[in-house]
Amino acid sequence: MPTIPSYCDSYLFADDTTLFKETPLKELKSSLNLIEQDIEKLLLWLRSNYLDLNESKTELIVIGSANNLEKCGPVSICVNGVQIKSQPKVRILGFILDQLLSYEDHILNVKRKCFSMISALSMIRPLIKMENMLVLVKAMIFPHIRYMSVVWGSANKEIIKHLDLVIKACARLVMRKKRTDSITNTLKFDLKWLLSDDLCKIATLCCMFNIVKSIDCPLEFKDYFITNSRIHTHNTRNANKLHVGTVNKMSTKRSFRWRGINLWNECEFTTENNLYTFKRKILKHLS
Repeated sequence: MPTIPSYCDSYLFADDTTLFKETPLKELKSSLNLIEQDIEKLLLWLRSNYLDLNESKTELIVIGSANNLEKCGPVSICVNGVQIKSQPKVRILGFILDQLLSYEDHILNVKRKCFSMISALSMIRPLIKMENMLVLVKAMIFPHIRYMSVVWGSANKEIIKHLDLVIKACARLVMRKKRTDSITNTLKFDLKWLLSDDLCKIATLCCMFNIVKSIDCPLEFKDYFITNSRIHTHNTRNANKLHVGTVNKMSTKRSFRWRGINLWNECEFTTENNLYTFKRKILKHLS
């Protein structure tokens, strides 16, 4: 199936298929036509294999700057006779993707979901021991916070702070503190929990470790990160560090690639060859 589209790139996960195409604003209309052509090819392949496309679950999103999105106006494509209009946000594998890649919708959704669970757990707090509450919080709430943190870690710091409120609420729940009680020292010294920004750093560095160190690195990342020694032959102290390049746009500085390179170059544990040891040292350093 990934070989069927001629003009789009595709990603498959179980029964979810995502087509995407990068295009300049002036070529948007022609690119939409090419996307429709690829979908027609996929429909033929599906029919020949006794499968069907669910048009009601098919969504379209145009991602770009606020200025370009305003210029392009309403966008739609035709899929099997059904008009699919562009949406301001779509859900992909449980992650909410918005047009501006601000990730605010996803973070606020995680916040609402987590506080709902915290409210439910608070009702049984008098009935269970503190250590059991700690297990429940780590099992029920923290996976939602950590999910896709490599991606939403590029969000605005003020938006990410919403998840700090969740983590602090979890700490108060476990330690049986009131809402008005300070929890900063408890977080750091008793629970040894990290706030959302540090959780993102750990997730990003672990992802970088798997890309840089793994011999089975996915093809998408094969030439994504290169060392300075591949750019020039000068024997400098930064020759073995990853090449950053010139970055001017703030949106680029928020990308996984730019953040990952800078975190990796600043990390003092990149000589480690074991992911567990690498992660443990980062945790100790950030704690």
